[in-house]
Amino acid sequence: MQEIKMFSRNSNEVSSWYGPKLIPIIRKYVPVSQCILDGELLVWDSITQRFEDFGKLKTLGMTICAPH
Repeated sequence: MQEIKMFSRNSNEVSSWYGPKLIPIIRKYVPVSQCILDGELLVWDSITQRFEDFGKLKTLGMTICAPH
């Protein structure tokens, strides 16, 4: 199975933060042996029905997705 790594816009590896939640989804819906995906992650607040400020993503990643 191919390794999947994730990087921030500053080239910091963030696989340990977001990988546990996102890698299974990527493996399921991107059935290729090699590729580069480029995009943005956003935090959606289901209570206020709006996207959160950009800084919330790092906070979310550190608290929810980081290995414990």
